[in-house]
Amino acid sequence: MWGMGAMWLIWVLIIIATVLFIRWMVDASRDRRGPRETPEEILKRRYANGEINKTEYERKLTDLRR
Repeated sequence: MWGMGAMWLIWVLIIIATVLFIRWMVDASRDRRGPRETPEEILKRRYANGEINKTEYERKLTDLRR
């Protein structure tokens, strides 16, 4: 009888450890991504890379700030 109780306890501990490990991995992957860019930062980067021209940049910036 005691052996069955010990086996259940071991399986519960394994399941808890697995869940905690998965949560730790998910949290660690979020930290590596770094802070998210704001829409204005993305727009500035696109303008700096030459993806959009000055007129388009100013128009989009005005739209974002409304």
